[in-house]
Amino acid sequence: MMEKQYGTWKDKKVLFIGDSLTARRVYPEVVKEILGIEPFYHCKGGASLKSMVDGDNGLGGDYDNETDAQGVLRPLTPEEVADKDLIVLFGGYNNRNVDIGRVGDLYRLDGTGQKTIAGFMQYAINRIYENLYKASNMTCRLLIVTVDCSGRYPWVDADAFGESTPGTGRTMEALANMQKAVAAYNAIPVCDLFHTSGINPHTWAFFSKDAYPDNPNYSPYLLNEEGIPFSNERIRYVTGRSYYQIREGRVVLEEYTGASPYPYNGDQLHKSPAGYRRIGEVIAGAIIAAYGN
Repeated sequence: MMEKQYGTWKDKKVLFIGDSLTARRVYPEVVKEILGIEPFYHCKGGASLKSMVDGDNGLGGDYDNETDAQGVLRPLTPEEVADKDLIVLFGGYNNRNVDIGRVGDLYRLDGTGQKTIAGFMQYAINRIYENLYKASNMTCRLLIVTVDCSGRYPWVDADAFGESTPGTGRTMEALANMQKAVAAYNAIPVCDLFHTSGINPHTWAFFSKDAYPDNPNYSPYLLNEEGIPFSNERIRYVTGRSYYQIREGRVVLEEYTGASPYPYNGDQLHKSPAGYRRIGEVIAGAIIAAYGN
């Protein structure tokens, strides 16, 4: 079999900064397969744009072997970026309940500034460059990856086009558009997963972790003892509270022991193997488009 021919990215070191979609370490391996890169990781499930660069306990927090064993994410360091050829920043999902803001917003380390998508994006970019400067690696390339067009999720009762909080305009599309705008403001290439990946309502069943948008084990509405909904308003589940559910044709009162507020949603934010592969393919293409092959 002929050995696969790679371009100039073969054996280049790429640092992937992100949240749970990156922490699964699947799509970067697809980028490796396509471009021949060597992937490195700075990521954790549930990470916000700020914690991706400042660590779970903040820049002034305590970090040691014990916190490492607990899975606590450390701050980004100059040592991590010193020898990297490219840094990919892919996050924002865990900032979904934050106001979108406007280009020019900036969150600051002391807690002042704008706590918006724009503000946190700019803060994360600034922190990456601070580390690159300290590492004397200012030739390192950057790529911003937007959130994708995902379905509902057990933690957020809205798909990519719905508002996470009604009346706020906080949609995933608005989030992705602001990420693009902030990237352009900083002259950083962007991979627009939201609008170019082909992950959309037509393909959620194929590319999502769960093929079905609903988890039938939980009612999205508050039921009475006869199993009849009180209203058509979808409820937020609270751990430790009891709810009437329909089980095998019977109405039962049971305590909710889960953690997610919307357990009646399937997980259509995280991806199936095909979904992670698609993300890897699109990111690889964006790297080539921005920086060549």
